[in-house]
Amino acid sequence: MNYLKKYWYLVVIVVIGAGVMITATTRHKPRYPQQAQPPVAENPQATDIPATTIVSESGVIPTNATVVFKENTGDKTMTAVYLKDNIDGREIYFATLPNIRKSYHPAEYHNGHIYILLRTGGDSGYETDPDWTDELWRYDVYGKREKIFSARGLDFRVSDDESLIAVKANENYFILNSNGVTLKSFQKNEIVISSENYDALQFNFLSWAPNIIWLNVTFGPSLVGLTKINTVTFSVMKYDLLGKIYNGPDYSLNVANEKLAVSSYPAIFDVDSAQEFEQSKKNVDLIIYDLNTQKQTRITSSRAKKFEPKWTNEMTLEYNDPISEGRLTYRFQ
Repeated sequence: MNYLKKYWYLVVIVVIGAGVMITATTRHKPRYPQQAQPPVAENPQATDIPATTIVSESGVIPTNATVVFKENTGDKTMTAVYLKDNIDGREIYFATLPNIRKSYHPAEYHNGHIYILLRTGGDSGYETDPDWTDELWRYDVYGKREKIFSARGLDFRVSDDESLIAVKANENYFILNSNGVTLKSFQKNEIVISSENYDALQFNFLSWAPNIIWLNVTFGPSLVGLTKINTVTFSVMKYDLLGKIYNGPDYSLNVANEKLAVSSYPAIFDVDSAQEFEQSKKNVDLIIYDLNTQKQTRITSSRAKKFEPKWTNEMTLEYNDPISEGRLTYRFQ
């Protein structure tokens, strides 16, 4: 009888102990799922979509991040995609995808969505596949994916609130809504200025502004015009800059006050030409040009030095000091 009592006491103690262990394990279970983030030196397993929800250590999806690619040494057709948090610098593994077109603006990140360009056969697919195409896909951090647009030679930009997507393809320009539905399309002649070199003129995305898309019109690397598209009315305003200002590559547009900072630094195509121009000590002027009044304001000049102007706010321009290695500012009144 005493033996049976001792037996049952032992069983009760074991059961209670097991319950305590289960409770402790549950209490310390991570609140957020573990992210798939292999060491950089390793090759993540190929997959179309993320295996888990992407979260930072605090459980917050990055709001300000850059898309980073890492080559897969085991399979050159695959590329590991990471999100680099622009605040703390932490890189979070997203997925390993095939056929990413990595040349020239291949991806953007907005509010938990990655917009990424895929090309049949990857970057060089146009050389190996006669039926190649580019595709713009949107992935979210929970694994959902959606094809937005497809065309050859595709370039895109997404507005900060993701309400609009601007796409250039086949010398046409498209404004899409967030679902990829075309709201308006434009042909090249509706966007670029008239010029005897019309066939050689190119247009590309320059900047978003409230209810506005700005495009630059270039002849080679030189700026020859600007185009403003209203995203509400879809009206188009062209600014022909040929013969009115310096038509070089050294410029910056202030979309708030519609003023253009531009210098007379010429387009240079190779190192030898750059050194030759620097040794020439030729005068380079920096001006501000008002697109609406066509008024020019001279800021300063240098001796064969590039200014690399940049607007820091609506009225302040930053540029290279013409006589030192620093930067100067000009407050436009």
